Formats: sequence, C-alpha cells, structure tokens
Amino acid sequence: GLDYTVSLENKPSRGALGGNDYRVLSPTGTLLERRDQVNWNSSDDAKLSAILKYTGKDGILANLTMDYDPYWQRGANDQRRISTDGNDAMWISLNHTWGFRYDVNGDISVPLGGGRLKIIGLRHFEHAPFLLDQRTDYDSGAPSDGIRYGQDAKTSETVGRLEYHWKGGPNDWTISLERADNRFEQLSTLANLQPDGSYVSIPYPQGSGIVAETRYEALATLSRPLSPDLDLQVAGGAEYSELGERGSGEKPRRFFRPKGSLLLAWRPTRGWDVSLKFERRVGQISFSDFLANQDVTNNRGND
Repeated sequence: GLDYTVSLENKPSRGALGGNDYRVLSPTGTLLERRDQVNWNSSDDAKLSAILKYTGKDGILANLTMDYDPYWQRGANDQRRISTDGNDAMWISLNHTWGFRYDVNGDISVPLGGGRLKIIGLRHFEHAPFLLDQRTDYDSGAPSDGIRYGQDAKTSETVGRLEYHWKGGPNDWTISLERADNRFEQLSTLANLQPDGSYVSIPYPQGSGIVAETRYEALATLSRPLSPDLDLQVAGGAEYSELGERGSGEKPRRFFRPKGSLLLAWRPTRGWDVSLKFERRVGQISFSDFLANQDVTNNRGND
C-alpha cells in the first residue's frame, strides 16, 4: 500500500552579456559618460525530493512530500566608465548568495461519521544570506570609494489545517479550519570602504528585525447541481490575523476580513465548459517591506 518517489535534480545557469555602447545622458540629451560593461552570473539550484503515498485497506489515505533545496548564486558587473569631465574610473560590483530551503507537507484522510476527515500540515523554511561589494577606482589616483551590503534573511511558514467533507442528497459540504504562523527575520549590515582597503561599519538598525504573523481561517463550502448541465458552488467564511514587527515597541495590527466565492459551471454541449466566478480574496503583503533595505547599485534606500 505504499508508493514512493525519490528524485535528485540540479538547475544550473551560466550567463554573460556586455558591450561598449552604454551611454549616460543628461535630461537634455547631452552625453555625460560612456561605459564598456561586462555582466556575468553563475547559479546552481539543487533539489532532493521524496514523495510517499499510502493507501490503507480501512480507507486511510496519507501523503508526505519532503524537499531539500540548496542553492548558490554569484555575479559580477564590471564597468569601464569614461566621463566627459575627465573623471574616468573602473566600477565593480560583486554579489554572492548561498542559501537553502526545505519543505515538508503531508496529509492523512480517514472515514468519520459518514464523511471524511482530513488533517493537513505544512512547514516551509528558507535561509538566504546575501553579500554585495561595490567599489569605484579612479584613474586620477583619488582614493577609491565603495560600500559593502550584507543581508541574512530567514523565512518560515507553519500551517495546520482540518477539513471535513460529507454528502447529503444533492449537496456536497466541506468545512475547513486553518491556522498559519509566518515569520521573517532579517539582519542587515552596511560598511564603507576606507583608503587602506578595510571596511568600517555604518549603523543600520532599521534594516534588522523580526516580522511575525498568526492567522486563522474558517470556511464552509456547498456544492450542488442545479440542473444536469449547471453546477453551483458557494463558499463563505472569514480570516483573522495578527501581524507586526517583534521588539519594535508597537502592538501588532489585527485584521478581520470576510471572504468567500460564488462559482457557476455550465456545460452547454459536449466539449464545452463555461464558468463564472465571483470571489473575495485576501492578499499577502511582503514581510520584508516592514524593514529597511538598500538598493546599492542604484544608490537608493527603502525605509
């Protein structure tokens, strides 16, 4: 009663581009700078996976999927900059990412009271350190300037879900309850290049912190045929969540949002399916927006 699949794969990528016809112009179109630029990158994304499926004689069904995914990425952007004001320079940007993620999710379904009870669990985690070095070396002999930006981010999600499904006459019912815990932890560092080649740290506390969310959801779904070629599905419920930055001194924000959908599926003739759906969905914001980050290449900071 047990089926299994084990797999190992890698997705490598190598690429480069370049040229000497890059131009920087003023708003009026005046030439300010010419660049001879070469950009290259190298990445590997490996994955080890296992899938288990169990079918019991007593009606028990179970599934388990496990993935481990290490990845590496390196890149460089070299630019020879010829300026009309004579301040020529060599600009170099190097970046390096090395991280991993894993996913474990499973479910078990059992007969219960004329229906089926399904228990579902999910765990996701990713650790993604990132480092970027950027410097400019001037032909005039002026001291080089540069910056180093590091970011160590950890993302996790844990979900538990219960579903109960049963039929009563033409009606098909499902009730679900879910809890999710999401967490984003980031440590950011900034440092300036010194004339002796060393780096001195720049205070950057706003780029570090922990953002966490606890979310609950309850939904009831009814499906039934209205005619031999027309089906109706109605779902309704709500979501409640608490979301905020830990340790910031501010209370987490609380949200309550109704949600649901209405679906009509019509089969006018053989080979044709037409569906119309109205839905109120609740989106998910990016947790990294709670913390500051630096776009070093474009000399821009996001608060």
